[in-house]
Amino acid sequence: MVFWRKEFGNDDIEFALEKLRAARNFDRDGKVSLSVGFADYWQSYLDSAAAFDAPTDIVRHKALQRALFSSDLVADFTHKDFRAQVLKARNALLCDQKDFRVAFPVWNLPTFIPKMVKLDGANISFFPSKNTATYKQIASVRKEQRRDYDSFFDDEKRQEIESCDLVLVRVSGINSADAYERAYSALSAVLGTANLVLNYGQGWRFSSRERGKLPVSSVLIAPHSTTHHLDGSITHDGLWHDEWVGGPEPRSHSVEQLTILSKNFNVFWNAAKSSKWRRRSLDALSRYHSAFALPNLEQSFFEGWRLFEAISGGRDTPYFKRIQRGANVFEQERELRLLGNHLVTRRNLISHGHAIRRDDSEDLAFQMHRFTAPLLEKFLLNGFKFCSVEEFWEFLDVPGDPSVRRAELVKIERRRHLLECAARFRGQDT
Repeated sequence: MVFWRKEFGNDDIEFALEKLRAARNFDRDGKVSLSVGFADYWQSYLDSAAAFDAPTDIVRHKALQRALFSSDLVADFTHKDFRAQVLKARNALLCDQKDFRVAFPVWNLPTFIPKMVKLDGANISFFPSKNTATYKQIASVRKEQRRDYDSFFDDEKRQEIESCDLVLVRVSGINSADAYERAYSALSAVLGTANLVLNYGQGWRFSSRERGKLPVSSVLIAPHSTTHHLDGSITHDGLWHDEWVGGPEPRSHSVEQLTILSKNFNVFWNAAKSSKWRRRSLDALSRYHSAFALPNLEQSFFEGWRLFEAISGGRDTPYFKRIQRGANVFEQERELRLLGNHLVTRRNLISHGHAIRRDDSEDLAFQMHRFTAPLLEKFLLNGFKFCSVEEFWEFLDVPGDPSVRRAELVKIERRRHLLECAARFRGQDT
């Protein structure tokens, strides 16, 4: 089982653990404490290095933390001791989970999404009955919160949130924050699929709004997400409040259009759930939603690039190969290769503090979407039934030029002929 990320060598991990051994203190009762500040520094390092299986980063962090504070972990613990204690802590956390309901206000919720979706332990109710006692309790406490936190919610924003559909997700978690992360991951994968279908063909947009430019996507999670106990009471006096400049006007669709949208949604959603690289596919859909639902379009561009990196190769894949893979999805390969080079150049210029002084964040976000969405579609559908994502990426490395492919086939056939000759010469089976 993989425990640490490959970027962190054993010697580096041992160095960090030695620092933590020195920071741990035992009182007379055997209770463990850690030197303030010093230990936090190395706990953060372990959070980056850890790769053992866990539902969320919150669970992984808590398991590492519990292990360090456990009196069962001796003062002169070994690397093996630490790993065993972390896994023990993780299993204990997962055995002590509770059920929560997480409420998300969704703007422009499409009617072609199924009423109930189950994904990895999350039960998502997109159109819950408003007549149940639980729903009424959740709606009531949320309305009261918006009055109490009036600095977050002006009248316009409050009206927009109240016009949203309230989606409820039942999910298990070690605490409310963990439940929120799991619920958001599942919900954003579904909404990512819906937006992928609705955004088909979007290549550009020009807009001017006093409140700020709208996101690329139209189905959005509005601010004010909350976690609740199963009876609807709120778990704590807090909320999740994302940046918000409003949402686009609802689109009207004919019956025929809704039928097509529903069919396309089911095709992509079922492909992701049954994919040979299922976890990557669902994560890509979640990333797609998060990237193109951002109102900060420069940040949307960056998150779109991170999505592109996730679906175009492994961590060590160079940019030029990623761009060629993305361009190979298109018939106009050269044009899209130029677009890819433009996007990576702008990404690097902005990252290194040399941004071109031009207000074209909207152009960049839509260009990033145009370059990424078709690759994501192929990534999800896996039309040639490749057995692994690495084989899919290898397929994208095949040249688009038919003359180059024919030349490669000639070389392959010649090599095959030589191998057969060698087998006959030695009297062996081919």
